[in-house]
Amino acid sequence: IEVADFTQDSTKLEEIYQDTKIRGYTLTSLSAKALFMGLTEEEEELIINHLFETESWGYFELSFFYFTMDDLSVK
Repeated sequence: IEVADFTQDSTKLEEIYQDTKIRGYTLTSLSAKALFMGLTEEEEELIINHLFETESWGYFELSFFYFTMDDLSVK
């Protein structure tokens, strides 16, 4: 996702989104989707809830927040 975002490769982001969605990696798929398409309110809420419920952030949560933060409402 990071490389596709840096190179602005929306085709690759969509491929990542579809692949991770099918495999059940919901949060990873939403990270990719946020960069090429935007998120629904329901998806935003899912992300916000996950981030607020996580007590200790690791690399995944920081990356996840970075990729989705432009689409999240201010809370």
